[in-house]
Formats: sequence, C-alpha cells, structure tokens
Amino acid sequence: MEGRNFRALYDEAAKAFAQREWQHAEKLLREVIAQRPRHPEALHLLGIICVQTGRLDEGIGYLRQAVSLKTYFVEALGNLGAALVVRGQDPREAEDILRRAITLRPDHAISVSNLGRALHQQSKLDEAIAFYRQALKLRPDFAETHLRLAEALTQSGDLDAAITAGQTAVALAPHLIDAKSGLGIILNRVGRTKEAAALFRAVIAAEPRHIEAASNLVAAGNYDPDVGAAQSAEEHFAWGRQHGILASPEPTFTNPTDPEKRLRVGYLSADFCLHSVAFFLEPLLAHHGLNSIDAGVEPACYVLNRHSDAMTQRLRQQCPAWIEAWPLSDAQLAQRIRQDQIDILVDLAGHTTGNRLPMLAGRVAPVQVAYLGYPNTTGVPAIDYRITDAIADPPGTTDAWHSERLWRLPRTFLCYRPPEFATPVLPRPTDGPICFGSFNTITKINQPLLAAWARALSAVPNSRLLLKSTGMTSPSTRSRILAALTAANIAPERLELLEATKTMQDHLALYNRMDIALDTWPYNGTTTTCEALWMGVPVVTTAGQAHRSRVGMSLLTSVGLPELIAPDENAFPSLVAALANDRPRLAALRASLRDRMRASPLMDEPGFTRDVEAAYRAMWRQWCNR
Repeated sequence: MEGRNFRALYDEAAKAFAQREWQHAEKLLREVIAQRPRHPEALHLLGIICVQTGRLDEGIGYLRQAVSLKTYFVEALGNLGAALVVRGQDPREAEDILRRAITLRPDHAISVSNLGRALHQQSKLDEAIAFYRQALKLRPDFAETHLRLAEALTQSGDLDAAITAGQTAVALAPHLIDAKSGLGIILNRVGRTKEAAALFRAVIAAEPRHIEAASNLVAAGNYDPDVGAAQSAEEHFAWGRQHGILASPEPTFTNPTDPEKRLRVGYLSADFCLHSVAFFLEPLLAHHGLNSIDAGVEPACYVLNRHSDAMTQRLRQQCPAWIEAWPLSDAQLAQRIRQDQIDILVDLAGHTTGNRLPMLAGRVAPVQVAYLGYPNTTGVPAIDYRITDAIADPPGTTDAWHSERLWRLPRTFLCYRPPEFATPVLPRPTDGPICFGSFNTITKINQPLLAAWARALSAVPNSRLLLKSTGMTSPSTRSRILAALTAANIAPERLELLEATKTMQDHLALYNRMDIALDTWPYNGTTTTCEALWMGVPVVTTAGQAHRSRVGMSLLTSVGLPELIAPDENAFPSLVAALANDRPRLAALRASLRDRMRASPLMDEPGFTRDVEAAYRAMWRQWCNR
C-alpha cells in the first residue's frame, strides 16, 4: 500500500513539474522525500524547482544529493553544473561537474554550452569559445549560446564575429531581451553608439525595469556628440526616477556622530585591476593615514571585480580592509557595509559595468559620494556628492546637470601615478613628418571628431595619424574610420590603425612615435591624456560644456598648459597646426613634460590626499550637524 501511494505521489508530482506548477509539485515532492529520503529523481526535481523559484543555494543542495545517490544521473549532473554556473562562486567545480555530464552524454547541447560558461567565468576564452561553438553545432537555434559566444568573442577581440553572433541571437529570439542588450554593448564598444542606443531603448520598451539596459543607454549618451549636456542630464535624472528612488524610509545608522572621529571610508568599484581607475585611486590608498589631516581616514575596498592581476595585488597591499564583494547580492553587500560602519561610501563606477547603483539608492552609508569612474551624474538622489574641480565643472554652470551636490576640490580632482615600467622619453626627428595620434577607446571616436582631425591633418602637409584601440581588431570598424578620413581627402597611406598592444610597456613605448596627441570629444580622454604627457607628448583638447568634455581642460590646466586648450571645436585644427609647425617648442615640451608633471598638482600625492580628506571631513561634519 505504501509503495502504491508513493508511486502515485511521485507520478502526480512529475506531472505537476512538467506543467510548471511549481508550488503543487514541490508539496508533493516533499511528501515523496519524506517517505523515500534517498530518492534521486525526486531530489533532482525538487532541486530544479528551488533553482527556478530563486532559492539557488537550496536547489544546489538537493541536486548534490541526487548526484551523490546516482553517480551517472546525467540530467542531474547537467542541472547541478548549470546552477553552479549561475551562482558563479566556484566555476572550477561547475567545470568538473559539467565535464562529467558531457562524458556521459556528449550530445547534450545545454551541458556543453554551460561548460563554455564555466570556462568563460575563469577567463579561459579560447576553450569557452570552442565549447560554445560545439554546442551550436549540436543545437544551431540556441539563441542564448549565440549570445554567450558573442560575449566571449568580444573579450577575445574578435569583434566582427561577436557582432555576427549577437545579431544571430537577436534574429533567433527577437523577444530575448538579453540578446538585444548584449548586442548593444558590443556595438557601443566599436563606436556604433546610435545603433547601440536603439537596442537599449528597445529593451527598455519591452521591460521598463531592465536596469542594466537603462544604465547602458545613459552611459552610451556620453559618447554621442548629438546628445547635449542638458539632454544627457535629463536622461540620467529619468534613470534615477525609475530605478534610483528609495521605496522605503531611509535606514538609521549607528555610526558615532563625532565630527572629528577617524573616518571609515569605503571605496566601491569593479575596477580594482589594471584599469584607468586604478592609476588615480592608488595615490589615495597609498597616502590615507600617512599624510592625513586631523583624525585621518581608514579606507576599505569593496571589490566587485572577479579578475585579479598585478595591479589588484598592489592596491590590496595599500588597503588591509579588502572585501571580495563580487559574490554578494545587493542586500548582502548593503548589510556588510552597514556592519562595517562605513561613514562615507565612495562609488567609483557610476553607470559602468558591474555597478551597484540600485543598492546605493537604498543608502547603505550615512554619506555617499560619486567619484572618478564615470564622467556624469548618476541620477541617484541618495548619492549626496560628486567630487570634481572648478575647471571640469565651473561653479554655477554644470550644477543643474547633477542630482548630486558638486564638491569641487581646490586644485584638481585627479591625481595620477604613472606606471613604474614606463619607458624613457625618446626624442623625435626634427625633420620628419609630424605624427598625430590618439590611443583612446574607439567608442570615443565619432564622425565630427574625425572631420576635425582631418582638417588638422590637411593643415600640416605630410603629417600622419596613428590610432590604436582594442576596437581596431574589427575590420568593419577600421573600414569605417578609413572611409571617413579618406572622404575628407586624407590619403590612406597617411593613416596607421593599430590593435591593442599585448603589454602596457609596449603601449607606452608607442608614444615615442607620436609628436602630438589629439583629445577626443564629447568624451575626453583621462588616462590616455596623462600617459601621453608622461611620455613627452603634448595633448591638444577643446573647452566643452559638461564634465565629460572638460576633463582635458582640467588636466592641462593642472600641469600649466592652458595654451593647448582650443576654445571650441572649430578652433581645434588651427591650434593643432600651430603647435605642429613649431618644432623647437615641441622639442622643449617633449624634454620637459615629465618634470612639469612631477611639479604639478596632478602628481602631488600627499597634497591631493589632504584635499580629498578635507572634503571627506567637511562632508562628515555636515552629516553630523544634520
């Protein structure tokens, strides 16, 4: 009688499972397991239900039991591997489980694809791409695998193939929101900003609460010369109204309200690695507590990047409070930050990849600050301040374009520490053709910019243009740039388009082939500008309206070169030509720029740290008074 009841229960549970009646199926399966605790099929189905209903850890536990009871249970192995991939905490275990599943069933396309994902999470790109392609041979209509393949190809630098894979994913599943969003990210990366924005808008139209697409849309606008400062601000404010408004009352904090206490300052970023942010953050971390004012600052780093490299280790040595935050959910991370009693939380991401703006919208620290990693407002009302300076954000001019209160440091909002391995500055030939150049990301290079660069080239006979970017791995991108410049009567032989170098040393050494660096707009260079100056290459920029278009001004003003700032885009080519035709001045700048930088506020690490800590102290005092 018990066996018959048991079998009937399991059959009914399996039927409810097949019809996706999760609640009913779970109730029946728990009754089955109460009678037969070691029933692998029931444990397997219950594990899937838990995963499908958001209880990932519980589901993984049941799937582990199923696999331990039935070693060759290929479906359970595949689903356990898939769940481990989704959780992402131990991709090596997921890889082992999925390899077992594929050994038992080599033609199981989903397991093959998930093995690609497990390898992808470990940055084993070549292997991941191979397994994605193997899965697509087994199941060519698998849109999600085409999307994963597109992501891996993007990271490997095969951008045109990535675009094709992304387009295939969208064609196979027009209603797959992530496919459109993923394709938009790739198109934006190669400078097809308007196409990317159209895809992000399509995603938002289908799913208004899609936070990632909404962030990608506002971030893409930073690169678009047709998106003015006021429009960009309104789009960020709209993001804040949709995704960044606190739904419940602000939390209370137990932080001691002593205005002179030692401040616990948390830095939140997905770029604690060899990334532009790190070159400007390292001086702060190195000097917090060493040259701090009054009671000083105790820093903590909340690390959102899984990838670790030599720069990660250098930063970690500067900050004992190093929290690997990437595995934590927003709720878990918010709880950790509050438990750590962080007084001031500094977001270094804005709307860039891996951000936690929705968490910040819930206010996880008494004072929240935006800084460094994003050239615009966040639109999040709970972020109180944005650190800048009076050149990048002139008082009374850009304030209305920010949801945060602008906090202007007295000299500069940036402090640059050049790489220790930078090659020596070599002199340039005094009688050879002038070489202009830009090593900015291809996303910053647009049609009006290329037209201005072409006018500068035309004004300097026999001059050349050297461009280098990861986007140059895309033949279609190279063709687009060449077409724009040749249409402006610049002969192709005057142009050299290079892919990214393998090492930072090689990247910096390339500046020895350049006489003058051309800044980009509307999104100026930052790290590339500092690198060029450090390598003896003067940079010419323009005076734009908003922060994204005034960072070059801030940097050049900081090092005492305001004469290299064109008042507008129309004046840019003539200023470039005038500098190019003054060979003695170019030689003098090349020989003196490193010393000029060392003596400037841009590299005054102790003084800059004092300025930042004074800002933190004033912000904290205001909170205590409030």
